[in-house]
Amino acid sequence: MKITADIARVLLSTITCGLLSALAYYSIEYDGVIFITPFTFILALTLTNIDRVKINKLKAIGLGMMLSLAVFFISLLSTIGLTQIVGQSSIVIMCSVAAVLMYLVCSIYIDMRSFKTGLVTTALLALLAALLTQQLNLYLLNQAPVLAIDPEMFFISWQLLAGLGINIGIWVSVKEEYLTLTRPNKN
Repeated sequence: MKITADIARVLLSTITCGLLSALAYYSIEYDGVIFITPFTFILALTLTNIDRVKINKLKAIGLGMMLSLAVFFISLLSTIGLTQIVGQSSIVIMCSVAAVLMYLVCSIYIDMRSFKTGLVTTALLALLAALLTQQLNLYLLNQAPVLAIDPEMFFISWQLLAGLGINIGIWVSVKEEYLTLTRPNKN
């Protein structure tokens, strides 16, 4: 198996996803800022990977923003509905589902080098968003590790980890070389 990556581009785009999310949460004094963050997430991903966009750049941004808002509402409503059935574990499940949906949205207009690897990595990294939020709250902010106390930190963590997974799909190329066993010809 051969893996190649553009690590600087992955880190730049991932950090931009986290910074734009943090900037939206901590600079805008509006209760509905949560509805703005899907746009900042797609904007960060699209603009930092603009050379990998397959279609018209403005159409890509518009399409991404429109579909990201749909993913946001589907995820939010599903999480609320699943909380009644599964409890708090629905947050972890829907983090992964939302990240996979965002990956699929981005794959519509951004050229992915390794689709399957990026999809699996995005799903697995998004599972860690709640844990990362709890650790950041506990160690950096000295607060109790509860998601309800600081939902902004949760969304920033999710966008950072989901952005990392999506960027891995965009910039990491995995080529698997299989060992083939052949029989010699008996002619």
